[in-house]
Amino acid sequence: MPAHNHIRFVVLVCLWVTCGQSDAEQIPVVTLHAEESQATEADGFSFDAVVAVVRTGDAAETLDVKLSISGTAENGRDYRWVSPEIRFAKGERIRRVRIHPLDDGESEGPETVVLSLLPNAKEPGLPSDDAGNEGKNWYRIGPPSRRSVTVTISGEISPGDRDSALVLQQDSEPPVWIGEENSHERFNVSDAELPLEMVDAVSVNHDGNPWEVALRWPLLRSVRKGDEVLLQLFARGAPASKREADGKFTVRIQHDEPPYHGTERTFVVGPQWRPFLMRSTVTEDLPGGQSSLEIRVGYGKQKIEIGGLRLWNFGDTPPPNLPQPVWTYEGREADAAWRAGLAERIDRVRSERVRLKFDHDTRDPVTYRYRQTDAEYEIGTAVNSRWVARTAGESSSTADAQRYQGFVKKYFDRITDENSQQWVSWEQNPQRAIETAAWAIDNGLKLRGHSVLWGDPVEWPSPPDLWEDYQKNLKKPNGGVRVAMLEMRSRIAAHIRQNTLVALSGDIDGTQEPIIAQWDVLNHPILHDRMWEITGWEFLRAAIREARLLANPKTEFFVNEDQVLSLPSHPNAEPLSQLIRSFLDVGVPIDGIGFQSHFKSDRLPSIESIQATLERFAGFGLQLHVTEFDIDDIYIDAQTQADFTRDFLDLLAAEPAVTATTIWGFWEGEHWRSEEGAAMYDRVWNLRPNGQAFIDHVDRRWHSITFDDSDLVAEMSVADVMLRRGTYEINALDAGGRVRKVWRVTVSPSETEFELEQ
Repeated sequence: MPAHNHIRFVVLVCLWVTCGQSDAEQIPVVTLHAEESQATEADGFSFDAVVAVVRTGDAAETLDVKLSISGTAENGRDYRWVSPEIRFAKGERIRRVRIHPLDDGESEGPETVVLSLLPNAKEPGLPSDDAGNEGKNWYRIGPPSRRSVTVTISGEISPGDRDSALVLQQDSEPPVWIGEENSHERFNVSDAELPLEMVDAVSVNHDGNPWEVALRWPLLRSVRKGDEVLLQLFARGAPASKREADGKFTVRIQHDEPPYHGTERTFVVGPQWRPFLMRSTVTEDLPGGQSSLEIRVGYGKQKIEIGGLRLWNFGDTPPPNLPQPVWTYEGREADAAWRAGLAERIDRVRSERVRLKFDHDTRDPVTYRYRQTDAEYEIGTAVNSRWVARTAGESSSTADAQRYQGFVKKYFDRITDENSQQWVSWEQNPQRAIETAAWAIDNGLKLRGHSVLWGDPVEWPSPPDLWEDYQKNLKKPNGGVRVAMLEMRSRIAAHIRQNTLVALSGDIDGTQEPIIAQWDVLNHPILHDRMWEITGWEFLRAAIREARLLANPKTEFFVNEDQVLSLPSHPNAEPLSQLIRSFLDVGVPIDGIGFQSHFKSDRLPSIESIQATLERFAGFGLQLHVTEFDIDDIYIDAQTQADFTRDFLDLLAAEPAVTATTIWGFWEGEHWRSEEGAAMYDRVWNLRPNGQAFIDHVDRRWHSITFDDSDLVAEMSVADVMLRRGTYEINALDAGGRVRKVWRVTVSPSETEFELEQ
């Protein structure tokens, strides 16, 4: 082999967030980051929408960045004029663009403002679709989901309606305080960015009913059945306890006499001022002088501040296009504390510095590219057997099935059989589960089992006759509680010995790998525990031990639960923690903890509280999996949904205890929350913004390795790049772009240097 002439260069692509090099070594990467993507046209209902323009890498010089501004709203007419040119000062990393709607008093539907990054010129040696150069003004723009942001402007109340329909205004009407003396304070504020003048602040420590501590405003005007009321306020709060991340309050409008007819909504609130709206159609008459509006705050120990409260009654014919609630989440800001060092943490946990040595013929110049095909940190999806089971799947040969299967094979490393391994599904048609497992094996996908034990004896996935027989045994002359309990135990024991756990307990042919890599051996132990209250928890522990003896010894066992990460205050974190500790204390065989993570768009927890909860469970020393992630868009815009998807996935990637993450479906044609807008592709396979955020996160795109012409005269060129651990395909391309050579390499802590010969 000829002598090697080593020439180093900086790879011009990034995986995850940065290439892992020092700022001085990096060409700046510019991205857009929505901090507030929804705004209300009506004054005083929301804050401005805010989009951060962020640069990473070298910030030593000034930098000019160009934007394309489009959408259905007109710049300078529907919102204050926004310049399409952004200038970063030396050392500056974030510039913010504010979208301030102009209130014209006209009722109109939602409008959009679309900000997109533009390259300002082509720079040789950089990818042609994302390079900017103006003198030394070089920069690259980030992946597709971070190149464009959509802001939505909606909601208006005409000046006439605002005045005539106004029932109550906090600034001019002080409330009656129900609570301890000196725990309520009322004061003026003067902050140009806050659309309010008066604040009522309360500090409470209450263990009784929430309504026993409240701010109350008597309603002097009657509200009739069928009237549409709209309440708007701003609030911020401190948590009710150290374990909770948010404060809480309930807004209730009610008749003050029994049976206290009314309407209410409970909100969680973080430390930043946020707008809140409650819109409701009143179901009973609320007579003036006998009814009230209350802000109930008796939720433990907390501090809450309320400002800008206004209540309107629009009667039974409300005007169109009224303001809607603006929902977001804490930690969305581009410079939120949890993001500090995020790229470095992800690299440290998931990546290696890799050296690729290319031995090429200098007479025949080539270019190189690479993409990841399999990742050590595995991302999975729920799969419905109807689309993949060869004979038992009724839709497996359709055109949609081909797209469905293709997406799974391209972007995922593992699958979870969504339903066909469950108790009653297995009894009715075991072939579906068997063929789904075969499809996973044939396509090199790991398989997660879901689930062995699910503690709901009444509903699916338990057989319908399980509860029927239990009820009959309770009523039999020779039956009773003990007999019914023993019969249920017997049915569960038979299920364990005859289900998918046993049928698929072998190894994959020709390997020592188990057919099923992990089992959710226990699903919903907190939310669905009725079965274990009947059989006894000691029986459950014995059942898990029995399952351990029957399963492949290399298959890992997980306890899987929801509302641990997915709701504010993380209500199931403490009971699940206690359960895991009790299992470990008596030697119940558990390898990991699964967090289902079905997020609800009007109750999104803060990113920092999710991070703290993950760190809490990491203390057990077990593997952590996110097993069923999705988020709806019922109450939020598509931009907020995509941003939360991005942030949640990035947070998981930075946590070393999290060893796999599963998305609970991706296509609207096969998604359990399709009516809620949770899928990443719509029914006709249009990619939605949350889907683009996911695709950018897993990053299975081709990336170019570009050498200067002077480098290509050498017989060997060396590329240093930060890569996620896993398997890569690397191509050498001739001058016509045809693949001349293919290599496959696997990056691991012990495998970081590769010689690639032509």
